[in-house]
Amino acid sequence: MSKHEKTKSPALDGVAVLVVEDHLPSARMLSALLTAAGADVKRVEDAESAAAVLDAFRPSVVVVDVVLPGTSGLALVETIKADVRTRNIVCIAVTVLNGPESERVALAAGCAAYVRKPIDTDTFVALVARHLRSKS
Repeated sequence: MSKHEKTKSPALDGVAVLVVEDHLPSARMLSALLTAAGADVKRVEDAESAAAVLDAFRPSVVVVDVVLPGTSGLALVETIKADVRTRNIVCIAVTVLNGPESERVALAAGCAAYVRKPIDTDTFVALVARHLRSKS
């Protein structure tokens, strides 16, 4: 690691991120990546829990699995985008679903990006940071 890399501030320093993921290994990996980048991460397993956390936590970013138990991740994103208090949250969809139609539906629901699993751990944080910057 170079001297410059040691002094560089993390890409998501202080950014509040809510991870909505029911697959525990994926949730842990996403949380670890985002935390290492400086984010303040909260993790929930379903859309209903996410809705309950949104008011108190106030995330700038929601990383949401498209396929969740109960309410889908995309229905959660639509709810977030329909509410004046939360519509500016950057939503990133993560999914095992493949194909242009799935991506089109996610983007139409209000997701800023559509990321297929397995997630590229080398580029994920940069993708989140880029969408967060483009929102400001």
